[in-house]
Amino acid sequence: MNFLTNNVNVHLADGSSPVVAYSPGPAGVNPYSHTYLHGPYNWSADLSLFKVFPITETMNVGINIDAFNAFNVQGYTNPNSTTGIQTFLTSYNTPRQLQFTARFTF
Repeated sequence: MNFLTNNVNVHLADGSSPVVAYSPGPAGVNPYSHTYLHGPYNWSADLSLFKVFPITETMNVGINIDAFNAFNVQGYTNPNSTTGIQTFLTSYNTPRQLQFTARFTF
């Protein structure tokens, strides 16, 4: 019973589980002293291009091209909260998506 202590049971390959005292050390010296790790920094970029073509003075045609996750950055998923294992079977971001739009104004 090691509740409310810094003692942890370490399960070894031979089946034994000795009790070991865990001391993260002073903050700033040990990078794991806060007992949590940041997840991966994921990002994506969306782009939009447009051009308006005049037909007459009062009529225009506008063409839009929108790219979501334009650079196709896949991103990493967070590690499993119970095992700490990070899988690469899925990606954090959706794949690149393009959207074309035409708009007629009068």
